[in-house]
Amino acid sequence: MSKLFSRHPFIFVFCIILLGLLLRGIEIAHKQTLSHDESISYLSATVNQGAYQKVQEDHAYPFGVWVPASEWKQLLAIQEPFAFAKIGRELAQFDIHPPLYFWLLHLWTLIFGVHPWTGPTLNVVVFSGSVAALFALAKLLLKNNREALMVCLIWTVSPAVLDITVEARQYELLGFCTIFFAWSMLRYANSSLPHSWLKWGWLIVSVLLGALTHYHFALVVVGMLFILFVQLLLVNRSRFFSSFVGVGVGYLIFFVLHPQFYLSLQQLASRQGEEVQRYWTWLDFLRRVYATGYAYTRFWVNGDILQVAVFCLLVSSAIWMIWKFLRNPKRSIYWMRQAHIPGIEAVCLFLWIAAVTIFLYLTLLSPGNAMTTRHMSLAWPFFAFVPVSLLHLVKRRREWWQWAVVLVVMLSGLATVYFDDVRNQQVGTAVTILQSADYIVVDNVHRGIFPRIFWQIPDETLIYAADQSHLTAFSGEWMPFIQSDATASYVSNLSYTNSADGQDRIISLLSSEKVAVDERGQYAGSFVYQLRVGK
Repeated sequence: MSKLFSRHPFIFVFCIILLGLLLRGIEIAHKQTLSHDESISYLSATVNQGAYQKVQEDHAYPFGVWVPASEWKQLLAIQEPFAFAKIGRELAQFDIHPPLYFWLLHLWTLIFGVHPWTGPTLNVVVFSGSVAALFALAKLLLKNNREALMVCLIWTVSPAVLDITVEARQYELLGFCTIFFAWSMLRYANSSLPHSWLKWGWLIVSVLLGALTHYHFALVVVGMLFILFVQLLLVNRSRFFSSFVGVGVGYLIFFVLHPQFYLSLQQLASRQGEEVQRYWTWLDFLRRVYATGYAYTRFWVNGDILQVAVFCLLVSSAIWMIWKFLRNPKRSIYWMRQAHIPGIEAVCLFLWIAAVTIFLYLTLLSPGNAMTTRHMSLAWPFFAFVPVSLLHLVKRRREWWQWAVVLVVMLSGLATVYFDDVRNQQVGTAVTILQSADYIVVDNVHRGIFPRIFWQIPDETLIYAADQSHLTAFSGEWMPFIQSDATASYVSNLSYTNSADGQDRIISLLSSEKVAVDERGQYAGSFVYQLRVGK
């Protein structure tokens, strides 16, 4: 088997890609709706972010007017093909992300339109390239095809990585850019080989792609530069400085292509300050601790009990390592210098990314929703190295333990796909009620809420969409339609400026006009009520 790994590794890489495509295909096949952030992705990719912002903030048409669903769907249709500059400007003005993924999604949407599977299928293409790039990186660091394939397999079937692919967001691309950058940097920085302008050029390209994908890519860049500083300072300073210059050139080109990036950073700072002032409590801090543990344990296993067990294992291991170091620092440093751990660069890079992201999150410097499995996509490729590399410290049955870790993660990935598939196939009555209604009243038009609802409502269905205060103040504009003999529904979402009290006021208005309000479950995170006129 070892000879087979050595002679034909790319056959196994291809098999891993096929396995990943199968698992992701099952997840995508039964996906029925868009997520909150996906709605924003498609608004950006269809060049409608600015237009929708006017509807949401300025109450522009079709806010507060009875219109066919097809009018709202125009905001998820591409009116300006290839308007890449406008996509970038609107992201800078109204969002907090660079434009590369949304440029690619724009092209993909031009071909396939907007569906629950549009973005995920683009992610699948990126995933396939990521596996190949990760194998190249792992082979470069581990010098062992079998262990490189283990790293690829762990990353491919991880429940956390599976979560990333099925959502039309930039995190799959961020994972690829992270891998590609680490590989490009390490290849170029190899001081045993002569300087190569081609490798330097690939380094610049990798930096540019990462910078255009996510602002947190800078964390990976800083970590890699520090690793190279330690490795090359006394060996080849010129190679380190040329690597540093390559990074600078990559970011300089990024500044030229996306000059208004600073607006996104200002908006992020403003949002975070508002979030801390409005929502922060000690309970929120505990939620952040829980979210951190959940994200990092879900990389390995899926399920509350198993994740708690892995969390305890990780925490106790960290405490033990710190205790051993503090007990005898000199001996620990000597041991670390003498120990040969293949792939230690990837392990150190993971520890750096994890430490910084956790610090930013627990100190409230990053948003409350910024510690999910997809937000950590830049860390997962290097997390996959940890067991494969550190098990080199085990002298007996090392390969057995490595395969045991692979098996655990694989079973967890299969379980994730199975349970997600079962959940996705459970179609509730709420969506049926919406699709059969003649009139629909909606009390939340936020860009992450309403597109999830209107995109699959029949074109001819009439929709009156506004916020709770508008519906309460101008009930005379929409109530007469509800009081007709036609079928009607009320969709309510309590996010952002909405509240349960506002929802109750609208239901009370309906009841006072002898309209029966029956809750029919939830769809796309919103409550769906069937309305019936009393006789």
